[in-house]
Amino acid sequence: MGSLWQDLRYGARMLRRNPGFATVAILTLAIGIGANAMIFSVVNGVLLRPLSFPDSQRIVTIWESDANRNVVHGTASAPELLDWRDLNHSFQDLSGWRALYFTITGTGEPEQVWGSQVSGNFFRMLKVSPMLGRDFSAEDEQPGHEQVVILSYALWQRHYGSDRSIVGREITLDDTPYVVIGILPRGFTLYGVSPEYEIWKPFAFNRAQLDRENHELVIFGRLREKVTLQQAQTEMETILAQLKRQYPAFDQKNGIRVVGFHDELVKPLRPGLLLLLAAVGCVLLIACANVANLLLARASVREREIAIRASLGAGRRRILTQMMTESLLLALIGAVAGIALAYFGLEILRSVMPAAGHGQIPHIDWVSINGRVIGFAFLVALVTAVIFGLVPAIQVVRSELYESLKEGSRGSTGGRRSHLARSVLIVS
Repeated sequence: MGSLWQDLRYGARMLRRNPGFATVAILTLAIGIGANAMIFSVVNGVLLRPLSFPDSQRIVTIWESDANRNVVHGTASAPELLDWRDLNHSFQDLSGWRALYFTITGTGEPEQVWGSQVSGNFFRMLKVSPMLGRDFSAEDEQPGHEQVVILSYALWQRHYGSDRSIVGREITLDDTPYVVIGILPRGFTLYGVSPEYEIWKPFAFNRAQLDRENHELVIFGRLREKVTLQQAQTEMETILAQLKRQYPAFDQKNGIRVVGFHDELVKPLRPGLLLLLAAVGCVLLIACANVANLLLARASVREREIAIRASLGAGRRRILTQMMTESLLLALIGAVAGIALAYFGLEILRSVMPAAGHGQIPHIDWVSINGRVIGFAFLVALVTAVIFGLVPAIQVVRSELYESLKEGSRGSTGGRRSHLARSVLIVS
């Protein structure tokens, strides 16, 4: 540790003595590391971070499909949902969902908001409980008892002024009275994009009046413990074949897909984000090559200094350690500057991202410079220190150090080696 601290102090002195070199090298590394940190923060927040529901990896969506019509996200009918509930053994819960508009009247200015109609078990399937009031009950799914709603936290704040007494009171939606029974937790979101769904009401299923041809439901489910996606897929295919035999008028060409909810949500973004991550990785390699060239050029200037240190007893390993420590110091300073650049880059990214509609990134508010991103940035710094520092350091310790002390010894051999090393880095 004493030697490391000594090497770090010596490296810091060398950087202070060469401010031009230090500034260019640090800025070059900051751009490479910052670009990687910024894109990784998006990958981490969108692709790697699980959804905010407990055991969210077991939440799936079930789609009908038709290869002949290129349909992969076909919705289901209410009778199908009820049949699937009765026949399956793979799911703890299955629940239907659809989007709709509500117009709030009667209190303040009329406001039109997005809402959802769901099966009564929807929030229990997600393992989400209202922060105020209660969840939907089995009684709320009975025809004539479905005039109840749960509000989002944002709507409760914005339209009702965070009035806790709103729970249990009637509000008017589309000229129809509904009783507010609960308020969802702050930050709850289903898809993580705008517009948010701010009013939730239950379905009231009456089997005798349901239309098997009315396909309007997105089906969500929670897998049982130790049940895999493939097992659930196989069972649902078996159930679908059974229902086709039971209902000959049923579309015989339909297929079925069981997919992870989070995977399906980010699937359109995954190729682009991974491509961006690969692209900024190339930017980092270019930055490393540039800094390595700077170090190679600087090493030729320092040959006499290194030779004097060798003549005073410093071994090649000690000299290599010193030079790699200087590279590490450069990389760490570059990482700090890169994290700052990534922070401002994310602010710019958020400002240019669509606020609603096509092109949104789900859960964009989860994209931030957090501990995982900072750890990634410093790991990248360690790797880059090896990449751009090792070749110049080896070049110096392999050179004829004592020859550098002789008159005119800066000639051909070291120059040719430095030129070859720089050429290899540039080509790479």
